[in-house]
Amino acid sequence: KLKQQGVQVEGVVRARLRARFVAARGDRPPHNHRHSHCHRRPCAAQASATHPSPSTTAARARPGRSHMGKVPFALTFVRYEEGDSVGYAAALLSLAPIFIIVAYAALLVGRRELHTCFLFAGQMANLVLNSLLKRTFRSPRPLGSDRSDSGMPSDHAQFMAFWAVYICLFLKRNVRFLSRPGWRATLGAAVATLALLVALSRVYLGYHTAEQVAAGLCIGALSGSAWYHLYEAALRPNAARVLRSIRPLSSYLHLRDCSHLEDVVSWEAESMAADVRARRSAD
Repeated sequence: KLKQQGVQVEGVVRARLRARFVAARGDRPPHNHRHSHCHRRPCAAQASATHPSPSTTAARARPGRSHMGKVPFALTFVRYEEGDSVGYAAALLSLAPIFIIVAYAALLVGRRELHTCFLFAGQMANLVLNSLLKRTFRSPRPLGSDRSDSGMPSDHAQFMAFWAVYICLFLKRNVRFLSRPGWRATLGAAVATLALLVALSRVYLGYHTAEQVAAGLCIGALSGSAWYHLYEAALRPNAARVLRSIRPLSSYLHLRDCSHLEDVVSWEAESMAADVRARRSAD
């Protein structure tokens, strides 16, 4: 009798503790560890549903953003088939716009040229134009693509075409030190080839159709040409006036304009050599 009474008391105590636990946590009662070997371990989906993560709880707490999820950054999100060496090379080529933006940043910090600021502003305006065109056309990407946003026109193709056309026109008209035989044609061909390979890589990886890439190349080429002619017609003749008009900012950032120099590289080399000679003579 004492043994039976003890078992009954133990059951009552467990029931009361379970009820207190449920009232305090608002969750299901604790698991009975005596029979843990009789139950399977819950899968990840069940565990996440029963015990949601902090991010899921935060998303549920924000009713206005509960339908929104994380999206990849378009210029760096690249996938290719495992073991495909051509796909690997195409994925690397797709990152060319990122490297070009890094080069822009290095030139802006190191050179502080007004022309570089103008070119970078045009490149960013070209990206804005691409975003507006995508929202206008809303053309789907090819079947099998892991992205569901609009694909017309290709942002990579438009970016590279703008950059390539502008650089080729600038090399042809303004860079005097490339007057040596072969250099101008070699650099121009390299720039154009890189832009074309990046555009083709988007078709090979399945992110764009040939029509979307062709549209991006045409729009980027027209934008790059128009932006370069705007530089030649408006900014280059009035560069000194523009720097004077923004003198507090240009003085603070040490902006300069070297468009009046025929050969900037030779001028900088001669200036540095003259400065070294002057310091040595002073010592």
